[in-house]
Amino acid sequence: MKIAYILFHDFRFVKWSLKDFIKRKYHFSKGYLEIIRELGHEAVLYTLHQEVASPVITNYFRIFPVEFRFPPLLEFGNEFSLRAINDILSREFDVVHIHNYYLWSVPLLVLKYVKKESSPIMAQFHGDVDPFSNFKLKAFSNIYRMINLFLVSFEFERKKLNKLANIPQERIRIFPNVGIDTSFFRPYKKSPEPVILYVGRFPRKERGPLQKKPTFVVKLFKIIKKLIPEVKLFMVGEGDGLSRVKKHIKRQRLEGSVRFFGYVPRDMLPKIYSWAWLTIIPAKFPELTYLWDGSLKESLACMTPVLVFGDKVDWKYYGLMVPQNNMLKAAEEVVKAIKHLERLFDLKRARQVIMKVCSWDLVGRALVKMYEDIKNRYDLGGE
Repeated sequence: MKIAYILFHDFRFVKWSLKDFIKRKYHFSKGYLEIIRELGHEAVLYTLHQEVASPVITNYFRIFPVEFRFPPLLEFGNEFSLRAINDILSREFDVVHIHNYYLWSVPLLVLKYVKKESSPIMAQFHGDVDPFSNFKLKAFSNIYRMINLFLVSFEFERKKLNKLANIPQERIRIFPNVGIDTSFFRPYKKSPEPVILYVGRFPRKERGPLQKKPTFVVKLFKIIKKLIPEVKLFMVGEGDGLSRVKKHIKRQRLEGSVRFFGYVPRDMLPKIYSWAWLTIIPAKFPELTYLWDGSLKESLACMTPVLVFGDKVDWKYYGLMVPQNNMLKAAEEVVKAIKHLERLFDLKRARQVIMKVCSWDLVGRALVKMYEDIKNRYDLGGE
């Protein structure tokens, strides 16, 4: 099969150069591309980049310049490239796989592609990129219903698609948002003293429910530090907001308890995850799940439990959810987790589940099976 894998945003939100994306740094989209090709299928990654003035074409990538942005002021997700859309339309693909279907250019792409009557479309959720996701689902519901299959990681998202866009339940599947290499991410030595870990981007502006907010980690850590003085915080990642977070830590007089790693080579990550006692995913989850977020899966594969934010307290064998709007209550739950780590979490089971559900090999094979299914139904005249 020939698959078009489409990620229609640029990389200004992380300040990655074109070389960073293609050669230097890991990105989940390249993981998808690699596993699809390893399974014997032809896959091409379409994306955009803010630095290019003309298309950059390789065997596996087709990278286009951003022609205009709408609506204004968004960090990403509002980029358009009509040249990229026309290029997709000009080529013969068996399946088009769009990642993320909340991007503003997706309805235009879907409308043009469906009118061509070429091949089926799969749309995969990768987070709310702006405050208008509900509006887009309602306003473009007729276009979204042209999509053959949706992949989501939250039951909440399944219900929203059904309610706001009237997507039939049978065309929505619960699925990991990314896969991970479970042979690479494996447990190593644990720190003798408690370490809390954050791995991710440091955005210039911390917006959106599923965008990571490292300042939440610092606020929570300050309270935890008063209850467990020996606890340390490790922060891994880069971004425009890094200097702001560092200044905040300095104002809070926490410098001696916080270690910044910046961007680290990928081969360092398993030992860092394993060293930590708890990995914080500072985003607001609609429900606690191991199907969402790459760093969450990586942490569990290294047998380190995870913490996410939400509207309530929720405990699972692999981690916990704490209330976003009550930092004191959240800190109390984290302290409980730190003090009773082995009793409260079954981390061997967590790693086994990640291996069975979220390994790249299993994700890739499941994707290819779904590609085949929707292509067969499409060829037979079904949805």
